[in-house]
Amino acid sequence: MIEKVTEELIRDISDGLSWPDSPDFDRAIDILRELPDSQYREIFESLLNDPPAGLALGVAQAVGILECRDALDLKLALAEEPGKWFSHEERAAVRLAAVRSLGVLREPSAVGILFDLIAPGGDTELPMEVVQSIARIGSADSITPLIEKMNDNPPIALSAAGAIAEIGGEEAFTGLVDGLKHEDEYIRSASIWALGKMGDERAIDSLLTIMRECDAFLRADIAWSLGQIGGIRARQLLEALCQNDADLGVRREAAKAILQGAVLGQGSEQPE
Repeated sequence: MIEKVTEELIRDISDGLSWPDSPDFDRAIDILRELPDSQYREIFESLLNDPPAGLALGVAQAVGILECRDALDLKLALAEEPGKWFSHEERAAVRLAAVRSLGVLREPSAVGILFDLIAPGGDTELPMEVVQSIARIGSADSITPLIEKMNDNPPIALSAAGAIAEIGGEEAFTGLVDGLKHEDEYIRSASIWALGKMGDERAIDSLLTIMRECDAFLRADIAWSLGQIGGIRARQLLEALCQNDADLGVRREAAKAILQGAVLGQGSEQPE
């Protein structure tokens, strides 16, 4: 355990954190781990006094690695305003790192700011990272806004649906069933996949209803989802798809779901 924080020590930490994904960064993290947790926030705050982009990125990553909840406000600041003088690419990188670390910290009070970072259109990488962090935080209060984001922003529908399924609960189940009726096929596909991930047999009736009128693309998704849900009824429906569906791809997906253990609900992690 390091007993005293010196200027030289701070300089070593600063130099190391300025080069993320390098051995110097790892050494800086090792130095920080030798310090009391209570000193992390003060050190990070001093480093974020008009930092270069590399150091801001390093701090954004370090707060998550060290699970420094005392520095939550610093993480929120990096997510909202990474640095006014940074380039677009630098700002995006710092913001992504801050969002990922907020998921690691699992602090419910961060959820509101995370949702504010989701904007329709444009780059989807940040919104997808945001919903993954929201899923890790796991607050039931996130379900309704996640459903709204899924329905309003099809490019991130799969990530949002996955987050809804991961948080789980009755509201999540109902929201995903409602998503089966959405006019956007991608949102319907995401809802089908997430219901399979949840594994609730009550979804079978709703899946069967849309299976009677949807295209082959969605029927293949439904076959995968039935395989994840499992049970005798799911297997019977899969066998019917194997024998009767007009599309070869659907028949293959149904056969694969059966082979992977539909009765027990043991399938792959996601559809191909």
